[in-house]
Amino acid sequence: MRWKPTMGTAVFGLVVTFGAVGALPASAATTPKPNPPNVRKAASCRVVRDDEWPDWVNGQPAGFDAGDSGGVYLWHDADGFHLRVTHKTDDKAFFAGTLQTTGTFADVTGVALEGNDHFSVGPDHHEVTFRFVNYGHVDGLDFHTRCAPAVTMGFSADGHRLPADRVVIGHLDRHPATDPFTIVRNR
Repeated sequence: MRWKPTMGTAVFGLVVTFGAVGALPASAATTPKPNPPNVRKAASCRVVRDDEWPDWVNGQPAGFDAGDSGGVYLWHDADGFHLRVTHKTDDKAFFAGTLQTTGTFADVTGVALEGNDHFSVGPDHHEVTFRFVNYGHVDGLDFHTRCAPAVTMGFSADGHRLPADRVVIGHLDRHPATDPFTIVRNR
């Protein structure tokens, strides 16, 4: 199922796009695919890394630790973007996600991944997908962006779209208004 935005709005530098996404079966290895906004990429991008993102995206969410209430934690710092998943119990939970940009993703690496955890970078580096089997510890990705005017993300847990209040972004512990959502770069 491909997610098609029907309306969008900007909130604190976060472009929130609204649309319908159906629930996926618990065994599904994918999550709803967001479509990046129609943001033009510079004709000749000479920036090696374009990590100038809004301040509210910067810094690890306060108190983030393994076994937190459960969900996706995202932040940016001098080492790029960091995406982590965790949940409260030792029971198995499946987290999946899709990240898209009209720029590219670079230096994508897995963090604390075990044998059943997987991620892939699309052949053109415009998309990253992941599926993590989590047992209450931390699984994640680190990555940089290049020539990316925005990054659109969508997540699921146990085959269902993740509620937006279970996505925590930056040192101010912000939540997007919806999931999927888009973060627009400063410049």
